[in-house]
Amino acid sequence: MSSSPQYLLGSILFALLSYTGDAVWSSGYRPKLKVDATGKVAKNDGSMHVCIFSDRVDGLTGTLLSTALNAKNPEMVNIWVVTTNISAIDEVSRRVKHTKIKVHALDLDAVVNDLYAKGHTPIWKWSVYNSSVLDNKGTFDRSWATEFTHIPGKWDQSTMHMHPLNHLRFYIPHMGVFKKLDRIIFMDDDIVVQGDMQQAWDAKKQLPKDHVIAGACEVWSFDSEFMAFKYVGRNSTFFTTSVLGQGGRDERNTFCNAKRKFFCMGHRFYDNIKKQAMRINGKPYDMREAEEWNFGFTLLDLDNWKRLRMTDRYEEWMKVNYQDHIFPETSLTFGLGIAFLAFYDRVSCFDDITEPKIHIRDGYGYVSYPEFMYNGLDMSMISDGFVIHYDGTKKPWDQSGDPVLSLPFELTMKGMKSKDYKHLLEDKTFVDKVNRRNQKKVKNSFLVLSDIRAGSEWFMQVIDQHPEVCAGGATAIDGQRTMYPHDIFRPYNEAKTWFSKQEHTMHMQCYWNFIQRWVPTVRKFKHQWCNGKLTGDALGMEQHMPYLCKWANKDESKINNEQVLFSEYVEQVLSADKDSFICSCPAGAKAVGARVMTEWIGGSHRTKDSQRYDGNELDDGTVAGFSMGPSVWKAIKKMKKKPKLIYFRRNIMSEIMSNDIAAHHIKRLHGKPDVVEAMAVKEYVKRRQHRQYVEDSMKNLGVPILELDYEECDKDMHVCMRKAESFLGVSKFKEYNLGVTEENKSHHIEESQGSWQQLKALADAVETDLRELKTVTKYKIHQKVKQQLMKNHNLLASIPSAMFEVMLETEEDS
Repeated sequence: MSSSPQYLLGSILFALLSYTGDAVWSSGYRPKLKVDATGKVAKNDGSMHVCIFSDRVDGLTGTLLSTALNAKNPEMVNIWVVTTNISAIDEVSRRVKHTKIKVHALDLDAVVNDLYAKGHTPIWKWSVYNSSVLDNKGTFDRSWATEFTHIPGKWDQSTMHMHPLNHLRFYIPHMGVFKKLDRIIFMDDDIVVQGDMQQAWDAKKQLPKDHVIAGACEVWSFDSEFMAFKYVGRNSTFFTTSVLGQGGRDERNTFCNAKRKFFCMGHRFYDNIKKQAMRINGKPYDMREAEEWNFGFTLLDLDNWKRLRMTDRYEEWMKVNYQDHIFPETSLTFGLGIAFLAFYDRVSCFDDITEPKIHIRDGYGYVSYPEFMYNGLDMSMISDGFVIHYDGTKKPWDQSGDPVLSLPFELTMKGMKSKDYKHLLEDKTFVDKVNRRNQKKVKNSFLVLSDIRAGSEWFMQVIDQHPEVCAGGATAIDGQRTMYPHDIFRPYNEAKTWFSKQEHTMHMQCYWNFIQRWVPTVRKFKHQWCNGKLTGDALGMEQHMPYLCKWANKDESKINNEQVLFSEYVEQVLSADKDSFICSCPAGAKAVGARVMTEWIGGSHRTKDSQRYDGNELDDGTVAGFSMGPSVWKAIKKMKKKPKLIYFRRNIMSEIMSNDIAAHHIKRLHGKPDVVEAMAVKEYVKRRQHRQYVEDSMKNLGVPILELDYEECDKDMHVCMRKAESFLGVSKFKEYNLGVTEENKSHHIEESQGSWQQLKALADAVETDLRELKTVTKYKIHQKVKQQLMKNHNLLASIPSAMFEVMLETEEDS
């Protein structure tokens, strides 16, 4: 296999090092400073020393307060904070002064200068640093890639992975301030310490002589099958984790190709890693044997580290990374994966070397309480943790934090020790009350009733960006794992294949269809299934069963009457009630909403396998002799606090043409213009009649209604959003990303173009016959139809006028 130009250049540079020293790996800057430039030295006098890198006031306050509150001798704990903001650390120090814990602020520049003075050039000062990045947003430069490169996933691009503070930890043993210490605790600023720091400090005695770190080895991992985070505990290795890019896949299924362009490997990636592991680490590298760990709370054995020259080993892996272009700098593989390679076989897990065991609970800035419960865990998992680590984007000190999982931080900030709040965490009544806390903020609910292709998809995606609106969760931190899917009422027959494939995912618990299909059956077998004895269809539903059993244990009359069951479900959805509903709204939400397509309602669209709402009501006002599905209208009328309705309409003629219906009929019935005309008229009449049925039914509800037209929103989405904000009683929001609307419109136009090509070809063939249809007097024909479509799409100039003169009346003439 031939080598790329980038690889050849890297190899030449690497070879030149033997002649030019470490020029490539240095900045050329050597400040003339004394050794201990910080002016402080930690004393090895029996006290404990903790190192943190931070400039966040709120997070660090909680971390230090919890450390002090739960230490038997807080006056023996010294916290060394490396920062770029000394004043912020001074503020934290003031907040925790009453606890007797000692806080020392270290300026990052002074620490780096001190390292320079000792002959160390941190990697972020190397001249090759930042060579894989295109911009300050962390965009990966694809031209940097070679046959050795791991191409990160689209989700894996962040400058935090290359931030100096992310790599300074590998130089801690060489910082002058710690020169007299034989160990140090290194921890992040987004943790709550619930145990006595002395126990972690004393773990050095049990650390093997060839190990340099005691770390956290309990892991949460995103499970694509369940579309949720899964607690894997101690069962994650370098092979299964995404930190080194393999993600549990066989090597052959990770190589980049025409179809796999992200989260993939160059074809020589694995051979190179194995070769470099032998050269640098001195032993074979086995991804399936090495256990995954985390830096969030670690004990560093400084004596072992320096004796085994671990910083040198780390830098050697970094040099190879820049030589062969292995891991892009803004990827997790760079930020943590290289550490995994460098510290291979040098890490112990805290719970392996301590007694009583120290459990570090990682991942609680990623997961939500619903996911926590979905994994079959209970709150003793939290209360028994020595450390709770909120790594991830959901921090307990801001609105992104899960209200339940943030309790240790919240109670710590109130001055409570872990032993004093342990009973609260394990009190289900208290936890359920906290879980419903955000529900009280929801003031309004709304249903979006929408015609086909009327723009409601755009609307739901855009309005969900509003911080006070919960309408789908696509823009929330949790995404659609635990937030309301906007099509939560979608009937099963509308996407049967999709539902079947998704049945084992966590967010399926949010859908009415899931409740409708499973709750009556679980009710029937609840004495077995709800006591862990799963049989038949329940096999494989273990993670759903606690949720389904909660529904099945409700009053029997509610479970056995589908309309009553549906009405209760609608009430819970539109009130953001968490009692029996897994999906939730983010903190700050004041309005919650979902969408119902008008084609899902009424019996006139009924087919053999249909499961419509109000299936016995026909569009012409008559009642069918059958009942198919519960009633949306009855459920709304039954609600204690009724929702507002937002009604999306679209010009029926425009929708018919854009949806390929005309092309389908003309192609199928080519040469039979009389039949074409009859079917086209029938299609329009059916839609018009159904619209009248929906509008009459809405008016009978006696609820506020906001009507929005596709054409109006297409012209100016901001106008639509202002109307919606006023209608829902939320504040004006100026930061909508309307790009999603353009993407949807482009997709629809691309779909339509295929229809227009068919229409044009067929229209040319039958144009003469179609013109004869102008004699139809019942339906007036208007050139405005073509003009309106041309205005919307600018695609129809070449379509024969007769094609549009066949069809139907415009909305004004209906």
